Amino acid sequence: MYKSHTLKLITRLGMRNLNFSQPGIIVGLDLFPGVGVAILSKWVNNIIDSLQVHMNLTVKGFTQLSLDVHNLKTVVAQQEMALDYLLAYQGGYCSALGLTVSGQCVILLPDSSDNMTEIINEISILADTLAPSKNY
Repeated sequence: MYKSHTLKLITRLGMRNLNFSQPGIIVGLDLFPGVGVAILSKWVNNIIDSLQVHMNLTVKGFTQLSLDVHNLKTVVAQQEMALDYLLAYQGGYCSALGLTVSGQCVILLPDSSDNMTEIINEISILADTLAPSKNY
């Protein structure tokens, strides 16, 4: 039971290129558990490195998305101003499109850049936490 569970764990961690199915290797890992711990430690470090790379890519992607959303919001506001100018003889943009509520123009351009900046900062902190320590 223990050996099959260990093999499933090793397979799940992505160590398929190592041949742990041979009886000699399994017996060797049972006799010298430090070797198995060293192998698993190496793979855990590889997983952490991979996670850190993915976090850094996520930060780059979110930063670009935040910039894109900000630029899109600016373009939409400029288009709204142009339409308002063109439709001024009909009462403006809001009146022509029926966007008035109680006589006031209601247009919502949400800005989620603060939320995105917060998420980017949190992921950056987590990625820095996963970075290898220089003190060991």
